[in-house]
Amino acid sequence: MKKYILLLAAGSAIVATVVAGCGRGTVAEINGQKISQEDFYKYMKSRAGTQMLSQIFEDRFFLAMAKEEKVEPTDEQVEQQLAQIRKMADLDETLKESALTIEDVKAELKVQLARQNLALKDQEDNITEEELKEAYEMRKSQRYDIPERVKVEMVIFRSQEAADKAAKKLKNGTTLEKIGEDGSDDHSQLMKQLIPKSGPGVPEEISKAAFATAKDKLSKPVKVTFGGPGSEQWVILKAGDRLSAAKTSFKDAEPLLRGELALMKAMQDEDYEKDLRKARKNAKIKIAEPSLQPAEKSFRSPSPRMPGPM
Repeated sequence: MKKYILLLAAGSAIVATVVAGCGRGTVAEINGQKISQEDFYKYMKSRAGTQMLSQIFEDRFFLAMAKEEKVEPTDEQVEQQLAQIRKMADLDETLKESALTIEDVKAELKVQLARQNLALKDQEDNITEEELKEAYEMRKSQRYDIPERVKVEMVIFRSQEAADKAAKKLKNGTTLEKIGEDGSDDHSQLMKQLIPKSGPGVPEEISKAAFATAKDKLSKPVKVTFGGPGSEQWVILKAGDRLSAAKTSFKDAEPLLRGELALMKAMQDEDYEKDLRKARKNAKIKIAEPSLQPAEKSFRSPSPRMPGPM
């Protein structure tokens, strides 16, 4: 969910920023060559403008339709979604690294909720308690019963020799970040992760090291087997803050699940999809920029899409 939201928000944020300052100032430089905001805008428009404009049409379309049908997303719904995302991920750190704001995330959540609310108005009678409970259990380990986690920064090394060499540098005052950025083929770049105390997807050796290492301290090189024999690598990590285990009851999760299931059902409902196609066809669109004209066709006849982040 987090990744989906931030990617879409990023596209809108970039376009808005560039358009607002088009022709004024410098975005960046490389070897003394300045890249103006106008050049950056032209580059973005030629490579992703149609896709981004089509996405903006899509967002405005569902927000307007939700308003017309009197099922606009409420602030309470947005905050419920945000609370769930915060339980699953370190949202503040993600925003910091992406240069997005919490308002960007809220804007994307409103679009997602508008789609769900519209679907729920049409499909509410088709959702059973049994389906909701089944959906809850399917998502429980990833979303509703999250174990204690610790924030870590880590570098993965190809060999014990490379890890031991790095450990010596760290003792002499080098930082793990500098090692991750030195461009060596002996190891990965610095990675930031939330490591759970237990659960699938994370090698047990890394979990043990993360929870055995005090905050702001470095671990010794840890041997990790990512696959079968011969796939051993070594990890050095720095432990950060710990995040408490997070549980969400079925009662609290039900409103979120109900919207998700409604959207899934609506997208499989021929009548519902037919009405959407008709509304898209009747939408009044004006595009002043000739090179962006394909965005209209993309909006009116979109490719099949998934119901949304689950």
